[in-house]
Amino acid sequence: MSSIDLTKDKGDADPVLIQFLNSKQSTREQVFNYLISCRLIGAIVAEKKDEVEMMQALFKSNDGRVAMPVFTSLHQLSIWNKDARALPKKMTDFVKSALEQNIDAIIIDISATHRYVIEQHEFFLLLQGEFALVHQNEKVIEAIQSICKIYPQIKGVIIEQGQDCDLKITLQAQQMKPEVVVEIANLISNHEVIRQKAPRGADLFLSPAL
Repeated sequence: MSSIDLTKDKGDADPVLIQFLNSKQSTREQVFNYLISCRLIGAIVAEKKDEVEMMQALFKSNDGRVAMPVFTSLHQLSIWNKDARALPKKMTDFVKSALEQNIDAIIIDISATHRYVIEQHEFFLLLQGEFALVHQNEKVIEAIQSICKIYPQIKGVIIEQGQDCDLKITLQAQQMKPEVVVEIANLISNHEVIRQKAPRGADLFLSPAL
């Protein structure tokens, strides 16, 4: 549970968060674990349709992706849009809102040199309360290992971070029929834990068992 008191918020940036965002040595894990307890500021702007309505600002890129800009301070909000109204909320509240609207990304301080982008597939990691790389998640490892134990051909399994997906899984096995490999892939992709923790899926590879 966050201890943020928005009633006493003066709109200043959290200096520790800014340090994390500015530092090239900051890992994704460090930034995410700190963001979980942070207050950020959304932008409320007027949208002119038949009637003028106030709504939270969204940003659409040239490739059609939609992002939600949020800010570390009133100063950063003003740099981006001096007429926008401030909407201070916990970072996790912005993430929940982005999920509900199927937003592609959240961009922190879009006009700053420390601009930071959080992709949609990472939203769930923030909501879990503690960020951990998917391939290092104990529940993910246990789920994959439990499936592999069913098949005596599998002598070992290597679980790594994926390239264009969440996981790279290499099965060290004796010769396996293609239909068995497909069966294992389906068991992994349909496992409840894998679906939750690795929404971008996994690549499955085979290597000869030693």
